Amino acid sequence: MVRMRLLWSALLLLPGLVACTLPSAGPTYSDIKEQSVDQSGPAPVSNYAVVDIDGRVNGVLDQEERDTPLRRFGDIRPPPSAVIGVGDVVAITIWEAASGGLFSNLPTSQSVAGGSRGVPLPDQMVGSNGTITVPFAGNIRAAGLTPVAVQQKIVDALNEKTSDPQAVVTIAKNVSRAVSVTGEVIAGSRVQLSPQGDRILDVIAQAGGIRAPVFEMYVQLTRGSTTVRFPMSSIVLHPRENIFVWPGDTLTLTRTPRTFTAFGAVGNNSLISIDQDDLTLEIAMAKAGGLQDYRSDPRGVFLMRMEPANIVGQLAPQYPIPVGQKLVPVIFRLDMQKPGSFFAAKEFPVKDKDILYVSNAPLTNVQKFLGIIGSITGPVFGGASLYGLTK
Repeated sequence: MVRMRLLWSALLLLPGLVACTLPSAGPTYSDIKEQSVDQSGPAPVSNYAVVDIDGRVNGVLDQEERDTPLRRFGDIRPPPSAVIGVGDVVAITIWEAASGGLFSNLPTSQSVAGGSRGVPLPDQMVGSNGTITVPFAGNIRAAGLTPVAVQQKIVDALNEKTSDPQAVVTIAKNVSRAVSVTGEVIAGSRVQLSPQGDRILDVIAQAGGIRAPVFEMYVQLTRGSTTVRFPMSSIVLHPRENIFVWPGDTLTLTRTPRTFTAFGAVGNNSLISIDQDDLTLEIAMAKAGGLQDYRSDPRGVFLMRMEPANIVGQLAPQYPIPVGQKLVPVIFRLDMQKPGSFFAAKEFPVKDKDILYVSNAPLTNVQKFLGIIGSITGPVFGGASLYGLTK
């Protein structure tokens, strides 16, 4: 009789325990659905948009506009033909049709067939006024002209002073047609552009290559007053984005490891590195140790991130986006009880700083509750049994 009274006394504690908050790794599936709208104020306010992951959602996310070199600059043509600029060093060779000309007595002159002579002049740097000096021809305008145009100017200046002059002009050192490469490269430097033009990856290769894996590298391209920053993997995977660089451009490479956070009813609650170019939700769940059989709610796989307002307008038309707000908090939900969700997970992209959360199953809280009851009723029953033995 005493034992029964003790048992009923313990059971009387159940309502109080049910009302208590049980330990949990986070909100349940129902909590997330119910708390998306705050009803506490005078008018309901949406806290975040909840979007179910399916093929339609993946299609909308594929249309998201990203800041890329091709989208920002548009022009994928190579830079204009090489012209001589201020600071460039040019090499000049003068040819005369016969000996006894203006340059015959110079120690550097060389005789060739037919008595003509070729004279290489010392290399010259184009001055700040844009000119070079050629003996017997005077100051010749070079800046802004091609080597062929400068050759013709030299010939015109010498035409009446020597027999059938010819000139060959080449750019020995091209300072004005160069790109600065800095940051996480083997040898940061000013890279001279070749006459046919060089693309972004060409210039990075000439600077010695990168110091880290491609999926951790970001490239910042500055042209004039315009700057665009993008992952290096985007131009590796999409060759059209590997545009031509132009003289005066600056490439800055930075190493930015990408990560996502996993917590809840998964095997690995931690900060997880994104060690590949295109991480999908399927792979992210595997990296997080998968769903825990006895804890997880297969309906409650959530991915949380901020999305552009125009994308949210397509994903969740019913969500009231405040005027002027550019980024909107979104919780994407995957229902693993639906077989089609596995295919959607293979296409859904996981981005840097995303949060992956798997909620506990409702039965988990029941098990926790029963565990607490057991910890209370166990001593009661033990005491009752001991009391019965001593009677």
